[in-house]
Amino acid sequence: LTELSAEERLNWSFVRISCMGYLNAFCVPHIDTKGTNEVARVDIAKKMLLDAQLESGMENPIIGFGVDELAGVVYENGKVTIMSLGKRKNGIGEATCHILYVDQRREVMCIPLTPNTGEAATLEELIERAMRSVEALQSPLDLIVSEEISISHAVHRRGVSGAVDWGLIEATAPVKTPEADAPLVADQL
Repeated sequence: LTELSAEERLNWSFVRISCMGYLNAFCVPHIDTKGTNEVARVDIAKKMLLDAQLESGMENPIIGFGVDELAGVVYENGKVTIMSLGKRKNGIGEATCHILYVDQRREVMCIPLTPNTGEAATLEELIERAMRSVEALQSPLDLIVSEEISISHAVHRRGVSGAVDWGLIEATAPVKTPEADAPLVADQL
């Protein structure tokens, strides 16, 4: 960056390039950061992915794979393991990787994956899980919301974003009850 002028560091954009080909995905490193042009990489990635998908047609999905700063991907024997070395750049949550894809409404979804589980999965398995978790959250019949709690405390019948299906997180949600202020486990609801 030292060879660029201050104006050049603000006036640029990302370009798509071919890489090593291990993962059949549109890969975006440091997706949780901003470039020197002060534009969030995730926003640029979403626009590039949407443009590429619309150009090629909706019948063959183009998948994006975003990697946060302080996160990494171990690729071994056709499977990936998601690793995290700490908090995300904004300090909220663990650094991780994300699956990006264009849904039927032509919106780009960016789904975080749980890091440091020790699980190795194919990219196809990770994509399917990410898509299932979004579908589960978008189904209004599967969302259980008590009148006594706010929407931020809603409990999903299939688990939290489907992650319970894979044993990645515990299925608990705080629910205010007249009897006690203790949270109930989701399967008790």
